[in-house]
Amino acid sequence: MRCRLEAPARRHTEIQSLRIPAGLRIPVQNQYGTIRFENDLTTSALFRNCKAHDVDNLSVVDVSIFPSSGTVNPAFTIMANVLRASERLLERLN
Repeated sequence: MRCRLEAPARRHTEIQSLRIPAGLRIPVQNQYGTIRFENDLTTSALFRNCKAHDVDNLSVVDVSIFPSSGTVNPAFTIMANVLRASERLLERLN
């Protein structure tokens, strides 16, 4: 029984290589927003801790707070910012 259940799962977890013809360029984009964050309520939408000015229970932690793109994929920066915002949230809740 176990073997019958594992066989279909194995087919779905096999890693297959993507074959890209030589010289073909595949563009990659990361979309960024420009939600300003600072403590001045008149010129921004978020506090520096990523919490919204007008909505008490809202924090923004995606790339919309980045003013522009960097030279690398933003995933690690997003994760670091999520951890930072989470720590601030925990401080607020405790």
